[in-house]
Amino acid sequence: MKHIYLDLNKWVLLARGWYSGKGDIYDLVCDLKEKIKSEEIMIVSSLINLNEALKKMDKRIDSEKISKVLNLITSGLKAGGNISDLLEQTSRNMKEKELVEKKAASSILMYTIFIFFAIGIGAPVLFGLSSILVEIIINLTSNLPDISSTQMNIPFAFNEISISVNFVIYFSIVFLIITDLISGLVIGLVNKGEAKQGLKFFIPLVILSISIFFLIRLLLSTVLLKAVSFV
Repeated sequence: MKHIYLDLNKWVLLARGWYSGKGDIYDLVCDLKEKIKSEEIMIVSSLINLNEALKKMDKRIDSEKISKVLNLITSGLKAGGNISDLLEQTSRNMKEKELVEKKAASSILMYTIFIFFAIGIGAPVLFGLSSILVEIIINLTSNLPDISSTQMNIPFAFNEISISVNFVIYFSIVFLIITDLISGLVIGLVNKGEAKQGLKFFIPLVILSISIFFLIRLLLSTVLLKAVSFV
């Protein structure tokens, strides 16, 4: 059996002649096919030409993943590996890597949603509720009679709270803004690997958290404060 080596240009020439369906090159390809079937000849692609083809494919596709795969195949061929085994193993590795990336992406999405809802919704609800409770306690203690002049011997006493409602509201707003900033940085770190990538979530988180904070205060104040006023 004769072994025939063709460079890349000859392969392209034979491929064009075959797809044309006519002409001398087409007849040559048909003749080569018959001789290959009868095992008279074997056409072998040289390693150098294959490496050149892989390099041109890498430049044409311009993909980081494909570039890494082609580099692995080229290194395996230079080490004397079988191209069919290399392609099969590379295909399995790429599928496994894709599954791992999908699992990681789903986990990251779950963490992002949890952080977003906890900071954007959960925290403002708790701060709104706590500010209303402080306001209720202040109103209740302000209406208590002064027992300093009485002779009652009791282990504890309720005095008027000196803290103001505005201080609680301002404290909640500042704390929410700081928490939103930290949460945005954490989301960017989890999603993109860089904290600064999460700064784009800062403004939406601030708008959402502050809006929910005042909305919760409005809803609870219309119910709880009126209920306390009747007591």
